[in-house]
Amino acid sequence: MRKTTLTLILLIATVLCFAQKSSLKKYYYWINQAELAICDSDYATANACYDKAFSLKIPFAKDLFSAYLLNLKLIHDVDKIETYAKYLVQCGDSELPERYAGECEVDSAIYKLLQSVEASCHSLCDTALQNRLDEILEKDQSYRHGRGLNAFEDSMNRAIIDDIKLLFNTYKINIQTTGIHHLYNLHAPAIHYVYAELHDLQDLFKEHVLRGSIDADMYMKLEDEYLLMIAINKATDELEDPNGYGQGQFYFYRIGGTVFITYPTNIKMVNRHRKALGLSETFEDLVKKVSWEYTHNIMRWHSITIRSSGDENEDNAEKENLKKEIDEEHAAGDFHRMYFDESVR
Repeated sequence: MRKTTLTLILLIATVLCFAQKSSLKKYYYWINQAELAICDSDYATANACYDKAFSLKIPFAKDLFSAYLLNLKLIHDVDKIETYAKYLVQCGDSELPERYAGECEVDSAIYKLLQSVEASCHSLCDTALQNRLDEILEKDQSYRHGRGLNAFEDSMNRAIIDDIKLLFNTYKINIQTTGIHHLYNLHAPAIHYVYAELHDLQDLFKEHVLRGSIDADMYMKLEDEYLLMIAINKATDELEDPNGYGQGQFYFYRIGGTVFITYPTNIKMVNRHRKALGLSETFEDLVKKVSWEYTHNIMRWHSITIRSSGDENEDNAEKENLKKEIDEEHAAGDFHRMYFDESVR
């Protein structure tokens, strides 16, 4: 009897795990289709794809905000604007009317609608969880203050890593509990541990990416930066392609108002890595989206590293030299790099 019960429990757990992974894969599929449809100016299809994605699981912050911006800036569907605005406020977003007035040609009816939503809705987030996320960020930043942000001490790093592990074990993590901003508090300590070549947080993040509780973007970028840091510390003459997830600064960065993109040396491998996380978005899809995002200045899909020496003249000289190199490569039939000037943000 006990063996039968145990077998049944394991079977149920396996089925639930498979269903969860299947839903996550379908969710990423519809999000990818929505974003590609936006790039193709097929906004009605994009809206339908967001509907399908959000019916499968609690959305990730980036996706919820994208669906809101799609309707606010491109479709002007009042019902959906109100629906997504309410969801955003409940997930801890604020000042929606002010941001709208600062970024769009204002429709007074929409402005009043957003004011009404802000007045009638309030955050439903877990304030205890948000406070813990704030405390972790403050602990990390206060330790490094005066020592430089790249200061490392193994005992402090381990203490903060343990704090984050305990947080993930104690609380349910999604945008309804953390809010749409607070989870990014973990990025600062995580990037510091990348510089110290510690891998604990990426392992933790990957586990929760596969569960569908956090988005894959932050994990992929951190893992790419980790692999890049290892390559840099090898002290080779030429920087090696980390061939990770195609999300880090090796592949995408900005100098001044110009965005530079480098294709992976092994795109098939990169796409396999992305697919293993449940993503249907390929590196080629990502390039299309980044190109659209930074030339249209509407969506906030991808954060790109700003490369700067601190001297504007040096930055401009580096930018022009890179553009010249890439132009010469294109003239010779080599298209592994590209660049474009972004729109004013």
